[in-house]
Amino acid sequence: MEFNFDTRIIDKVAKEIKEAEKYVRIAIFQIHNGSIYDALDYALQKKVVVEVFTLPYDSINADIRDKVKNRMEGIRRNGAKLYFSNWGIGDPERTTTAVGRWYSFHGKFLVTDKAAISISANLTNDPELDAMLVYREKEKIDEFNEKFKLLVEWFYKGNIKSEIEKTDYSDKETLFLAPRTINDPEVKSHWIRDYPSQMCKTINTIKDGLYISPFEWRARDLVEKIINEAKEYVYISTESFTDTDIIQILINNSIKGKTIRILTNSESQDFNDRIRELYPRLMANKIELKKPRDPLHAKLIITDRRLVVSSVNLNKMNLGYSKKKALWRANTETITVESNHDIIEKAKLNYEEIFKDSISLLDYLSEKETDYAVSIFSVYEIKPEKEVKELFSRFIVLSDIKLKKNLYLIGKYASILVKKFNKSETTIKKQDFFCAMVLYFLSDRKHTEQELKEKLSEIYYDIDIKSIIRRLLEHNLITKNEDFYQLSVEKLLEEPK
Repeated sequence: MEFNFDTRIIDKVAKEIKEAEKYVRIAIFQIHNGSIYDALDYALQKKVVVEVFTLPYDSINADIRDKVKNRMEGIRRNGAKLYFSNWGIGDPERTTTAVGRWYSFHGKFLVTDKAAISISANLTNDPELDAMLVYREKEKIDEFNEKFKLLVEWFYKGNIKSEIEKTDYSDKETLFLAPRTINDPEVKSHWIRDYPSQMCKTINTIKDGLYISPFEWRARDLVEKIINEAKEYVYISTESFTDTDIIQILINNSIKGKTIRILTNSESQDFNDRIRELYPRLMANKIELKKPRDPLHAKLIITDRRLVVSSVNLNKMNLGYSKKKALWRANTETITVESNHDIIEKAKLNYEEIFKDSISLLDYLSEKETDYAVSIFSVYEIKPEKEVKELFSRFIVLSDIKLKKNLYLIGKYASILVKKFNKSETTIKKQDFFCAMVLYFLSDRKHTEQELKEKLSEIYYDIDIKSIIRRLLEHNLITKNEDFYQLSVEKLLEEPK
């Protein structure tokens, strides 16, 4: 078993193709790279069987489409079998990232008679930071061959439609209605709005293997389970990182004491405003976010229990989501899970080396606040020099992180009080909230009763500060020294009996 996390994945894939003696089967979003086509031509000259499952030509950006088409048709003329996945999913009107038609397949793996290979890379021209997991065992090669066969059967031969029709979903015909923007009859005949949820599995026990999501396991559920099952750390690399539910799960796990590190990009085609809101929330909860110096494309999760190499970005469509209880919408993704301790340790060290040399996303967030910084000074008809603008922008971001950190601290205190005051309930009441606010104020410094009342009165006009203080004193969560109240940290953190 071999693992790589670097910018040379395409060269390694080309080498694996050239070493094949009987067959090469590739399931991939797109192939642009000339060295991959050269390797396939080399394999075909050796009479190696070559099969490629990929997206149609109109999914490729117009500026390189003709060149890619010529290379693809070249390997077809030399004997390669091409299986184009024509099926679209969802609604292209809901995103600005759709190119041409919006196809469902986004997976990435290949298998030869010598190796089963899971990759996160699209085989494009630009060198990007990607991940690769290689198996040499026959059972793994057989497994990957079966998954390739499944993709061809469902998305090339069209069995996906019959699989949907086998379900007991009551309104099946609506699932094949193309969005209003789709007018081509051929395209309309290969469209799926959503999948019946019963087609998209969730399994209780994680086993090693290659999964086709969402059919063999919903990517969202699998990713959540892998994060939650980790004991010590969760390391993530994701090109796109905008899913609010996954972000909340990571925060929950960080609060439990797990080390969370994330490599991601600083831009999103659709969700830059969301990034500027969500990243400080993560940083406020001790989650480290960095951007590698090389362009990042890897979809990778490493925990103390699992290694995952996949095609899944941490965004809504890659992970999948439920529009209605009976329906699930998601791209078709590939996810390889491995639990071998030695390979996990190798992946961890590889990740940590790259993470150490990467750039904090605090710098990126600061850059995005420069206009705001300038606008504040402009109110007073002054203009900051470049260094002042940068410093003030950084202060704005750090203030936002500090604010969010304080908000989570109030939430933490509220949670503790609910457990101490209302052991059988999970709902925080108004009086509990005021008590949490008092604890928050006292976590900064000592306060008098009048000071606490004045601060609480800023958010609510009718405060019975005496009853709030009395309640906290009765539970020994605060103490009084002369006219000042202070936090009793040890008692606060003591587990309720």
